[in-house]
Amino acid sequence: MNSFRQLFRSARNAAKEHGYKYCWIRNGAILIRKQEGNPAIHIQNMEELERYMGHAPAAPAAPTERSPAPASQQYGAAPGY
Repeated sequence: MNSFRQLFRSARNAAKEHGYKYCWIRNGAILIRKQEGNPAIHIQNMEELERYMGHAPAAPAAPTERSPAPASQQYGAAPGY
């Protein structure tokens, strides 16, 4: 995978993690925007991405194992009236 694609994937994941609503490519530039009406931020490299996000995940996080629900929320448990 080339470095531009890796940077875009990292930007997309970091944007999602940090509550950015938009992440796109236009004319060969990676852009992110927090919400409608805010200015777009041009991301040119990982250092810029880390500066805006604090840290940037290199790849999508692996799914984590969920702990079981408390007995009161499991199917078949009697309601606690």
